Amino acid sequence: MVDNLNCQKKSCYSSEKEALAHIEIIKKKSTRNKIPVSAYFCQCGRWHITSRINQQKLIETNNELGREIEKQKNEIKLLKELNSSILKKNNKKENIEVKIDKRVKEINLALMEQKKVIKRIRQDNEELIIENIKLKKQLQIN
Repeated sequence: MVDNLNCQKKSCYSSEKEALAHIEIIKKKSTRNKIPVSAYFCQCGRWHITSRINQQKLIETNNELGREIEKQKNEIKLLKELNSSILKKNNKKENIEVKIDKRVKEINLALMEQKKVIKRIRQDNEELIIENIKLKKQLQIN
C-alpha cells in the first residue's frame, strides 16, 4: 500500500460497496452543494468517494444509451409493421366472427321472445281447456 498525503485528508473505505453505501447516506442527509456521485480505487489501496463526474465514462454511457435507444426504436418500428400486417389479415376473419356473433345474439333474443309467446299461449290454452271442461259439466248438469 502506498500512503499518499492527499489520502490523509479524504475519507477512506475498505471496499467499493462501503463507499457507495456512504454516498447513498450523504445523498439522503446532506445539505452540501457538492454531493459525491462515484467511488474510485486509490493507489493507497483504499476506496474514496468523489463528486467529480468522469466525463469520458459519461460520454461512453451516453453513446451506449443512444445506440440502445436507436435499437429499441427500430424494434418498435418492426413490431408496429408486423402488427399492422397481422391486423389486416385478421380483420376479415374478425369481421366475419363479429357478424356471426351478432347474428347469434339476435337469433337467441328472437328465440327467447318466441319462448315467452309459447308460454303465454300454453297458459291461455290451459285456461280455455279448464273453461271448456266447466262448460261441458254445466251442459251435462242441465
